[in-house]
Amino acid sequence: MIISEKNIKIQVIQYLLAKKIHNIVVPEVTVGHKSLIHKQVRADIFAINGEISIYEIKSEKDTLSRLKTQLESYKQYANKVNVVIAEKFLDKLEIEDDVGIYVITNKGIKKIKKATHNKIKKDYILEYWLSNELKDFLWGYRGISKMDKKETISFMKELLNDTQLYNVTLYMLKKRYEKESNQIKDLINNQSMEFPKRGMKRNNNITPLKELPFGILMP
Repeated sequence: MIISEKNIKIQVIQYLLAKKIHNIVVPEVTVGHKSLIHKQVRADIFAINGEISIYEIKSEKDTLSRLKTQLESYKQYANKVNVVIAEKFLDKLEIEDDVGIYVITNKGIKKIKKATHNKIKKDYILEYWLSNELKDFLWGYRGISKMDKKETISFMKELLNDTQLYNVTLYMLKKRYEKESNQIKDLINNQSMEFPKRGMKRNNNITPLKELPFGILMP
């Protein structure tokens, strides 16, 4: 029996939650922005705990022709990159050693290899921020309201070092997807097969930098 990609996503999320691998798990997240210099990518499953992980799914209906390019793009935005593949691809898989591998079968999911941690460069971390999130985060700094996104990003680079920028971005992403992730947990527990619709809603959970506890910056 061929398992659909949607059902694979549900099984992967169930697996990750059951194993308590991540605090936040959501499907189909677009990473990066077309308006900036880097390529925009779409993660089948986006997950967060103390780091950012992306899971790429290849069902029996897929091919591996684009996989190498996809994984290289994901590595720019995630600390850990994983593939979840149909069994028929296991012997054909040619990927870098730092990529994690999971196999999906009719009996469930099996981990073949654990992903290793990679550092995300500052420019890619900044692409996670939406314009309104940057403005809300930098509330109280002079001139922010008149800056465009490029200027705001430059200001962030000057204000925070690499570690601080990574930590506040992780905090922001947790706040952005926390409600959706909790809804998905409830739906899965109730055996629902439909994911909540996301849309482009404003993130009202941004804590301004001037009000942020120091422990968030340097945990």
